[in-house]
Amino acid sequence: MKHCHSLPGWNPRFASTSPMYAPLRHLAAHFQSFDTWPTLADYQALLDVWPAPVQTLAGKALRIVAQDERPGRFEEHYAPRIYHSGELQTRCENWHDFLQFLSWLMFPATKAVINAAHLPHAKQRLEVTGELGRRSSLENMLSLFDEGGAVIVSSDETLLQLINPHFSPPFVARRFKGAACLAFVTKERAGILDSLSSTPTERTPSRACHWAVAVEGW
Repeated sequence: MKHCHSLPGWNPRFASTSPMYAPLRHLAAHFQSFDTWPTLADYQALLDVWPAPVQTLAGKALRIVAQDERPGRFEEHYAPRIYHSGELQTRCENWHDFLQFLSWLMFPATKAVINAAHLPHAKQRLEVTGELGRRSSLENMLSLFDEGGAVIVSSDETLLQLINPHFSPPFVARRFKGAACLAFVTKERAGILDSLSSTPTERTPSRACHWAVAVEGW
């Protein structure tokens, strides 16, 4: 993933530059009039008027706050702080954190579940090993899906069976024929950040990066 300092500056029309941004365009439209980076207050202002409340599983309303110094207690770490207080630590003028904010608006229930799932494993890791920065395998899986994943939706279960556990050659061969009943909704901040760069990197797809969902009708 590209570091944010190697990415271009603010572009209010970034969502129109790639098909990858299609799921985000209705959210990005709120910032099309901004000539410079939105502030944290601008993010919060959108949250305040959002039709449906965005909450953690603890029932705390999501609030945008500036990133703090190194936490001193477990409850002050990134994920626990979101869960217990609703405070989403956010950096100014930062593409990763801007997209993180938009993903909470787009996938509020999913984000809340992922956030809550981190807590018991992070607490156990800290109690047993004292490791602050080295996540467990399950924490890594959750983060990989959260930051580098996609939800694949189709009314054709045979297509989904060809995807799991990975993208098989038969799926690749049928992907265009099945396009009418297949949709990819990216949660991949890593891919979006990479596409913003003028020098994108090559990444190997991971089995943990997608979630296939069957739906009725189309």
